[in-house]
Amino acid sequence: MRMLYDMDFIFCRNVLIYFEKDNARHVINLLYDSLRKGGYIFLGLAETMHLYSGAFKLVKFRELYGYLKE
Repeated sequence: MRMLYDMDFIFCRNVLIYFEKDNARHVINLLYDSLRKGGYIFLGLAETMHLYSGAFKLVKFRELYGYLKE
């Protein structure tokens, strides 16, 4: 599989809810590696990063939450 790196934003909304927890963690690790430092990942409202990884910082924007790779 070819991965893209140094992404500023990744939108993965309402995807992880369809994976088993271990598989979702694997996906999050791949997405983490694809983000540049200072990049954001956005999940769906039914998803929360703390179930999968502690590597991101929760950031609140006006009406949505994102997860920052510090």
